[in-house]
Amino acid sequence: MVTPRRDAVRNRQLVLDTARRLYATDHKLGLDEVGKAAGVGAGTVYRNFPTVADLAEGLAVHSFTVLEKLALEVSSEPQATAFLERLLLQLVDDPLFAEILISPALLHGTTIDSRDSAALAISRALESIETPSPIATADIIRLLSSLAYGLRTSQATSLQAHTDFVIVLTGLTSPAIAPT
Repeated sequence: MVTPRRDAVRNRQLVLDTARRLYATDHKLGLDEVGKAAGVGAGTVYRNFPTVADLAEGLAVHSFTVLEKLALEVSSEPQATAFLERLLLQLVDDPLFAEILISPALLHGTTIDSRDSAALAISRALESIETPSPIATADIIRLLSSLAYGLRTSQATSLQAHTDFVIVLTGLTSPAIAPT
C-alpha cells in the first residue's frame, strides 16, 4: 500500500476543515469555493473529492469516527452524560453532520456504515444512563439534533447550551409525573 505524501494528507484535511467551516456559515458546499477558501488548487480538491457528495461523505465519516471513539470510552453514567453533551455540541458546531445524522436519505456507501457504528455507540452510551423508561437511539438523536438546531440558530453560548442540555437530561432521567 502506498503511503500518501504528508502534504497530500495535510491538504486533504485542509479541504475538509474549510468545507466544514464554509458549510457552517453558508449551508452550501461547492468544490471550487472550498478550494479557493482553502488556498489549494482545483486539482487538489477534485483529486480528493470528485463530487460534492464525496466531500460531504468525507466530512461525515470523519465526524462519525470521532463520535464513535468518544462513545467507546463511556463506561459510567457521568461519562455517558458527558458524551451526550459532547454530541450535542458537535451537532451545534457541525450542521452538516447534524443533517446527515438525522437524514438517512443523505447517506450512501461508507457513510451508512459509519452512521450505523455511531448509532450503536450512542445506544451503548444510553444504556449507562438510568431513565424511567427506555429511550430509543433514534429518539435521542432527533432530540439532540432539534436542540442543536435551536442553539445554533439562536447563536447560544456554550453556557446556554450546557444549561439547556441539563434541562433536557433532567427531564429524561426524572420519573414521569402522573396527572392529578
